[in-house]
Amino acid sequence: MNTVQIAVPDELADRSATLELRLAETELGNDIDADALQVLRHDTDDWGALETDVEHDDEGVVLSVETPGFSYFAAAALAPPDPEITAPETVVAGEDVELSGANSTDRYGEVTAYEWIIDGTGYEGATVTTSVDEPGEVTVTLTVENTDGLPETTETTIEEVASDGDAADDGVPGFGFVAVAATTGLLASGYVAMKRLRD
Repeated sequence: MNTVQIAVPDELADRSATLELRLAETELGNDIDADALQVLRHDTDDWGALETDVEHDDEGVVLSVETPGFSYFAAAALAPPDPEITAPETVVAGEDVELSGANSTDRYGEVTAYEWIIDGTGYEGATVTTSVDEPGEVTVTLTVENTDGLPETTETTIEEVASDGDAADDGVPGFGFVAVAATTGLLASGYVAMKRLRD
């Protein structure tokens, strides 16, 4: 991050102005997307990003901002993180399932916070373990935040399937087979009876 202080007389310190910062190509490096650059202004105890217009020329880039006052300024590449959910596609209802956001990445910094919404319930942490009692489709939402305080959200679904015991037919096990066998027996008896009448 390139930092510069712009000093003005005290009576102008809080006056708004248009500020332009030029960065040469050699200052950017190969791993920085120039269009992700933003001008930051130090105000009291913290840095705040200013809305930045990026223009390219043969020598590098020019960053233009409207500043509410003068202080220390810096140019830095800021971009939201890239959230990623690692989870199974299906899980048996009532059983624990582990969901991970640990593969989430940030190009210019680190992922510092993970917030989950799973079936309407909130969780925090890079990895969470939960369960859903009822079969059906469950929506999982993950929002991650990076060191610059920028968030990004992604979403997936998990299919909660019934366990083998829940999926079985109510009543006597094998009832369907019994019904088919009984129907087949009746058809066979009818065929024999019709054959005897014809004979």
